[in-house]
Amino acid sequence: MNDKYKPTDFNKRAVFGAFEIIEDDVGNQKQGDFKGEFTRHYKTTKRTFDQEYSVQATKYEDTTTIVVRHGKPISDQWIVKLADGNFYEIVTISPDDSNNVITYDFVTIKRKKD
Repeated sequence: MNDKYKPTDFNKRAVFGAFEIIEDDVGNQKQGDFKGEFTRHYKTTKRTFDQEYSVQATKYEDTTTIVVRHGKPISDQWIVKLADGNFYEIVTISPDDSNNVITYDFVTIKRKKD
């Protein structure tokens, strides 16, 4: 049994999906509506001061890490919509492919710029 996370910690829902690409008659493409593929309950993790300092001036600056139950593989090409209504790009995924009964994936995300 995993004592690190309680089921009640996963009290928010994330939607994983992508934006549709719409092409007009001339061939120009634009971003359409967000289409969710699946949802997962998640919890955000906190970094220590040392961890926060060590990611300065790297691709992990201004990122957040969420923890989700391991299940359907998550693609780093997808966009994540969190409970706050904002969209996030996936920076890295750390899946737990162990044989444990309960496993978690760590997904590092960065807020999507419009």
